[in-house]
Amino acid sequence: MVILFTLPPAFASHVGIPHDWSDILVAAFLGALASIFFVLALYKLDVSVLAPLFNFRSVFSVALGALFVGEILTQEQR
Repeated sequence: MVILFTLPPAFASHVGIPHDWSDILVAAFLGALASIFFVLALYKLDVSVLAPLFNFRSVFSVALGALFVGEILTQEQR
């Protein structure tokens, strides 16, 4: 699915074939590994633990944005 959604914009932007595939292969391997562990974690967790974690995603993403991207949090941004 990633290739299906990535190739048309890449061809439209005249992107060429990469010369060094090592970084791409490492990123693909780590992404697949993270997906496997995520699915296993979801399978093992009880639903009473899982539901609050999914609600915490929004708070966690806002905190990461403030820490790493430098987002400014104001009272008007609800």
